[in-house]
This record gives sequence, C-alpha cells and structure tokens, in this order.
Amino acid sequence: MKPIQVVAAVIIDDQQRLLITQRPLHKSQGGLWEFPGGKVENSESNEEALVREIKEELSVTITVGEFIDSCQHDYGNIVIELIAYFSKVKEGSIQLNEHIDMQWISVEELEQYEWAPADVPIVDKIKENLETKLEIK
Repeated sequence: MKPIQVVAAVIIDDQQRLLITQRPLHKSQGGLWEFPGGKVENSESNEEALVREIKEELSVTITVGEFIDSCQHDYGNIVIELIAYFSKVKEGSIQLNEHIDMQWISVEELEQYEWAPADVPIVDKIKENLETKLEIK
C-alpha cells in the first residue's frame, strides 16, 4: 500500500511554545491531539501543501521553516507518511475551522497530551532536539 503524504506544521510562537490541535470527535483519531496539516496534492510541494492546509484549518498564513522528520504509520486501512516542519505564523489570527481545541504548550508539556499515533515520533524528535531545533529564521 502506497503511503499517503501528509504534512504537519509545528508552529512556534515568540515564547517558544508549540501549537497543538485536537481532532474532531467524529473523525478518525477523534479527540486525539496532533500538529495541524493535511494531505499533499499531486501538483504541490510539501511546503505549498502545508501553507494551504494551515490557511484552510487555522485561517493564518505561515512561514515554513526547518524540516523536522518524516515517519510512516499504518492505521490498518491506510498508511500515511507524516512529514513535519517547524513553522511560524506570518499573518492572521488563528481560528479553529476543523479542530475542536488548540493549546500553546511548552516542549516539556508535550507528554501531557494523548497524541494521534502518527504524530508520536514527531513529538519524540522534538523532545530529542529541543536545544538545537527551536530557532526559526
């Protein structure tokens, strides 16, 4: 089964907090937390897809920063390849158009949330690279 390419934005604010979002209860992985993002369309680069998805989901424009990691997860019915990038809000105010909740959290708080399985390796990578990876140009 060919993996579905999905991009995720690890959005960081000026206080070095990360934005996390909670999936709608009626969707797959409902109620679990994730980094926002979505599927890459055929004609898009990962960065273009991420900017589009975040605009759709959160009504903000982001600057895509450094690549964090990619990982595959088999949900049984689909396999996704999650590709994560650090990002910053460039313009706009966040509105939840798809998610049911959001939180700005410190890296130390990552473990307090129940994550969608595909996001867990990204969470682990962020914790590993805390000191060197939180700077976005």
